[in-house]
Amino acid sequence: MGAAAHLRSHRGLMFMIIGGDGQQAHESAELSRLVRTASVEGIVRFQGRVEHNLLPLYYSAADVLVIPSYYESFGLVALESLACGTPVVATRVGAMDTLIQDGKTGLLVETPSPRSLASAIERIIASSSNNGLCREEIRASVLGYSWSNVASAVIQEYASVVQSC
Repeated sequence: MGAAAHLRSHRGLMFMIIGGDGQQAHESAELSRLVRTASVEGIVRFQGRVEHNLLPLYYSAADVLVIPSYYESFGLVALESLACGTPVVATRVGAMDTLIQDGKTGLLVETPSPRSLASAIERIIASSSNNGLCREEIRASVLGYSWSNVASAVIQEYASVVQSC
């Protein structure tokens, strides 16, 4: 929410959407409190749960997806966003270094501070308006993560383990 407060006066920012099913009542209440504290009620929308088949519409409509995590295992949300051609701003946690090509498919920040996130979001928005990031290249960057490719890799790993026994 701190990044949203920094970007409040940015001409290119329409609004920010926060998705999720809200089953973590404490986290939802904390996010609502942060929105009020940062005075960003006018630009932050809580969408709630989005059906899986509608996610590509949300990702594709976005200029940037922001993942300000302190911890992230694989980063499926980042992968889904990239598959839709939407750049990602994320902290350098989990597999983000592997998924995001810094400066080409998104931006990685060292810490999720409001200022560093806002700066990265501004850079993405500016580069998008200057044709700096190509949605087709972003989409192509994750083609290797298709279910068939991942399944083939897993089968090969199992086969090599079985052969070594």
